Amino acid sequence: MTENPDREYSSYAGIMASAYKHLAFIGDPLSHIVRSIGVLEFNPDPEVFRNVCESIICQQLSSKVAYVILRRVYSTIPNGELSPKNVLDIDTAVLRGCGISYRKIEYIKEFSANVLKGKIDLETLQDANDDAVIEILTSSRGIGNWTAKMVLIFSMGRMDVLAHEDLGIRLAVKNIYGLENLPDREQLEKISEAWRPYRSISSMYLWKHRDGTGNTA
Repeated sequence: MTENPDREYSSYAGIMASAYKHLAFIGDPLSHIVRSIGVLEFNPDPEVFRNVCESIICQQLSSKVAYVILRRVYSTIPNGELSPKNVLDIDTAVLRGCGISYRKIEYIKEFSANVLKGKIDLETLQDANDDAVIEILTSSRGIGNWTAKMVLIFSMGRMDVLAHEDLGIRLAVKNIYGLENLPDREQLEKISEAWRPYRSISSMYLWKHRDGTGNTA
C-alpha cells in the first residue's frame, strides 16, 4: 500500500487506477460496489477561492437552484471572474438579486477580505496538511468542516479525506454495510480504515452508489 498516493503518480488517472486496484480487492463490502462501477475519472479544480465561494453559495440548496444562482453570479461579476476583489467590489444588492442570501453574502465577502488581507493565505494551503487546511479555512465564518473537506478533495486533490459529516456517505455506508442506524464518526473511522489511503476516492464511490451520478469532474 502506498504511503503517498498524491505524489506517486504524475496524473490523477494513475491515482484513480491504483485506488481502484486497492479498493476493489480489500475483501470489504465496498469492494463489490467499486468493481461494479469501475475506475472513476477525477479532475480536481485547483481554484480554491472559487470553490470555497461556490460551496458557501450552494449550501443547503438543490443542485438545480444552485446552478441557476451561480449562472447569475458569473454573468454579473466583472469578466465572469469570482475573485476576492470582484466579490468585495460588487454591491450587496446585486448579489442579493442573483438569489444569494444576505448571510451568505456576508460570508463570501468576509472570506474575500480575509484572503486579500493575508489572514488566509491560499498559496500556502497546498503545503499544509489536511488538518491545518481545515483549521485555516474554518477560521472564516460560513466555512465549516464539510466545506473545507470538499475543498481538500475536489480542489486540492487530497486522496485520504473522509467527510464524517456528509449525510450521503453515512446513508450509503448504512446501506452497504447493513447497519441498523446511521454510522457515527467512530463507526465511520473504524469502517474506513480498510479504505486508506484512498478515503476520498472511497467517498466518490459511495456518492455514486447513493445518487447514481458519480460526477467527480
